[in-house]
Amino acid sequence: MKTHLKIPRIIIYALWIIVLLVLYDYFRVWFLMVALLIALAGGAIDILLLYLMAGQTDVTLETDTDTAEKGDDVPVYIHIDHYSFIPSAEIIVTLNSRNEFYGSGQDTEIMYPLYSAEDFHEELPVTFTMLGTYTFSLKKAQVRDLFGFAEVRVPLDSTAEISVFPKPVEIEDEKLGSLESQMIEADESTARGNDTTDISEIREYAPGDRPRDIHWKASAKRDDLMVKQREGRSDQMLFVLLWCGDTAAETENNLTECYSLLKELVAEKTNVTLLWWSEPEYTFHQKKILYADDIDEAYREIYMTQINTEADPAELMESINPQVTGYVQI
Repeated sequence: MKTHLKIPRIIIYALWIIVLLVLYDYFRVWFLMVALLIALAGGAIDILLLYLMAGQTDVTLETDTDTAEKGDDVPVYIHIDHYSFIPSAEIIVTLNSRNEFYGSGQDTEIMYPLYSAEDFHEELPVTFTMLGTYTFSLKKAQVRDLFGFAEVRVPLDSTAEISVFPKPVEIEDEKLGSLESQMIEADESTARGNDTTDISEIREYAPGDRPRDIHWKASAKRDDLMVKQREGRSDQMLFVLLWCGDTAAETENNLTECYSLLKELVAEKTNVTLLWWSEPEYTFHQKKILYADDIDEAYREIYMTQINTEADPAELMESINPQVTGYVQI
């Protein structure tokens, strides 16, 4: 176990022993001899008990869940189990939290009194303001002796991970119209000109119909809003390209918008493949989205990938994935 000595305290304690020794040598009084012996024995016993305490102290970390939504408050628990009956001045725990997606993190140092034979649980509320996979780990835990001479590290092997997903939002009508146009172009390109493979009927718009079901081409021809009556698009695949923004705010918005769109497509039983860029590998990753759980699984992979790049997405798609001629970019 690694030990960190508090040199100033040790020097002060040594000077006190020297003073006692000088006084005893000059006065030869028995109580000065007793005080000197207690001081010598006390320091040695204090260090010995410190190592015994550190060997019988466990510090662990856990959470109630491994998923959360942006804005949620999720508690992180620190458990300190002290099995010996020897009291300590305190235990110092350093908790590291890191967002793997953005590569940001911080250390938080917390001090707790360590009593004899104690089972102590501390709840730390964490509010997730950014998307990503958060890794919580105990960086170090140090037990300090009663005299404050040294700190001994407790062995640690405890981590917790929480993936934070977007809260699905309703996509604005204007944006839905733009996405609808892109989806029609993607469908036409994928189906080689046939954009009605999953449409059972094209009819006039009625109150309650969703804006994204509007068939813009048919509406333009008839000069009236027309909507598509869809069946499950089981034999056709739609490609959605997730692209990061220039800023963290834009990236958060794109992630949320893409997540919401995928939820809608899955609810409509649309077969969709999600694409995202991996800068270290210089290639596109992809995952078929058939169920809602597939979206979360894909986002977990995205959170562990460096997706930011200054390259043009259309050029990358053309050079690396030329077979994908139609896709929706978010």
